Amino acid sequence: IPPIIVLLWIIEGNFKIKWEILKRCKIFWPVIFFVLVMFISTLINPPYNQGIYPKFYINGFDVIFRHYFLGFLLIFIAITDLNKRTIKNMLYAFIAAMLISEIFSYLMLFKIIKRTHHDPTPFISHSFYTAYLAFTIILLIDNFFKTRRIYLKIFDLLFTITATTNLFVNGGRIGHIIFIFLILFYLLYKFRKNIKMIILGLVIVSAIYGLAYNLSPVFKYRVYDTLHAIKLAKNDNNYFFHTSFGQRVLMWDICLSDFKYDFSVKKLLLGNGFGKSRKEFNTIRDTYFSKDKFIYHLNHPHNMYVYLLFTGGIVLLGIFLYILFLFFKLNFFEYDIYAKIFALTIIFLSFTEDSLMRSYNILFFATFTGMFYAYRRIKLSTYYETSNTEKDSA
Repeated sequence: IPPIIVLLWIIEGNFKIKWEILKRCKIFWPVIFFVLVMFISTLINPPYNQGIYPKFYINGFDVIFRHYFLGFLLIFIAITDLNKRTIKNMLYAFIAAMLISEIFSYLMLFKIIKRTHHDPTPFISHSFYTAYLAFTIILLIDNFFKTRRIYLKIFDLLFTITATTNLFVNGGRIGHIIFIFLILFYLLYKFRKNIKMIILGLVIVSAIYGLAYNLSPVFKYRVYDTLHAIKLAKNDNNYFFHTSFGQRVLMWDICLSDFKYDFSVKKLLLGNGFGKSRKEFNTIRDTYFSKDKFIYHLNHPHNMYVYLLFTGGIVLLGIFLYILFLFFKLNFFEYDIYAKIFALTIIFLSFTEDSLMRSYNILFFATFTGMFYAYRRIKLSTYYETSNTEKDSA
């Protein structure tokens, strides 16, 4: 789909106008430099076909072009082409897509249709599904307070309840954690002058987690599994590395140890490149880590910050952090709280997952980033046009 959208955008033309819009957009240059640093880092670090990426990519340059460059182009397309009505419709489309996913999830839960894996997660990994659910719940809660139409309030309330329930019957722990932080942020942002609402919100959230622990075997097991892993880590038990969290920690340790055991200024600044990262990981693992801790089924480090540092150095990681920082620095007007909730979702998801590696994650990131910056562009254009009209009238 992205290549078709890009092709239509090119056929559309009007590049002079598009360039004028993009070069003034705060997100444009950070994204350009993000992809450029990826390319430079890979270019100076041969070989090019032994990186950490899915098998259907040929080499590191293929990953950069087809996955990141084409994916991030959607941000620019959205900024130049979207209008207010389209942005609103895209938000509704996302909520509708999550509703469809939730329906399939419940069909799996009640064994009406066959599960594809352990959790009743229909289309994507449970970690990402629960993170997207947490984000969706905040959208629904906010829309509940905004809308005056009673039938929409009823829909938002019912969907919020079913989505929250669905969140806790799935085993994506990162989604459960993200939900706490998103709710806390929303309460403090939305009701910072209303202490009663904040207290009421905290009571409701506490009740939700209490009910989830007592009523959802999946959530209770994931809590127990997490506490058990922490206990093993404290006791310095090697079995810790057999747990899902322990394997993540080990992968992070191997990636970060690369800068300790094979240090160079070039590597610190620009990493190992997207074509050499798997080879470098295996070298460090085999040379400096005990064989009983090996992870031969590695697909990715399960941490976007570690992954970017390992492959692109502190320069690439720094650009990514700056892109996230812009969501909190800038004003997105009507969608300001959505933009900040979205950024928080990416921030926390990136601690334990590859938030920009899978195709649906790139689409999620690019779509919402483009939508928010498109709306900011529209509002600023309206403001400047109004200011110029008032000056002319004066």
